[in-house]
Parts: sequence; C-alpha cells; structure tokens
Amino acid sequence: MINQGKIENNRFIKRVSFSEAVLWKSREISLNPATIKKCKDSNVFEIWFEDLNKNERWKILLTDFINNSTLKTMHQERQWYCPISLFDREVIRKIEIKPISTVVEPIQKGLF
Repeated sequence: MINQGKIENNRFIKRVSFSEAVLWKSREISLNPATIKKCKDSNVFEIWFEDLNKNERWKILLTDFINNSTLKTMHQERQWYCPISLFDREVIRKIEIKPISTVVEPIQKGLF
C-alpha cells in the first residue's frame, strides 16, 4: 500500500517508496495541504514516512513540518515541501516469526 496515509495514535503514518517520494535534488519530502489540514483537525502531533522495503522510518513533529515547509508546485498539485534533514531516521526492525512446528513440537513431546 505505497503512498497511503492513515492517522493512528495521534500520528500520521504514510507508507512510501523513498526513491520516489523524496525530491533528491532538493532533499525534500511533501504532503498536500488537505493532509496537513486533516492532521491539524485530528490533533496529530507527529508525521511518519515509512518505507517497508528499506525498513526505514523518517519522523518529524507536525509543528516542525509546518514551520519549516514551503508551499510550491513541483510536477504535481501544490504541496508543502519540508527538508528531509529535519526528520529523524530510524530502522524498522522486522519481527521474527517462528514456524508453528517449533511451538507444537515441544507440546507433543510432553515438555509442557
């Protein structure tokens, strides 16, 4: 679900492909004005951009995004562009899921 956004726990979380979502020449990432308005109206305090293929999350406070963004048109409708250097990057850790046989086998052997 690339380029989809949702509000969850007072965060706006948007799944993206960073190779396509970031303007690498100016190093900016954008949101449209309607999304910013919805975030304000929904008491969002933080914005997360997540690339699950790269296991990366880039986070910024909504107020920092608003205060440091510029409204401009770049190859699409008008968007608020914010420098990605203001975001905090973190690695998304994958949860290791063990095969069901590793759980069932000790029970079958009477170990529990």
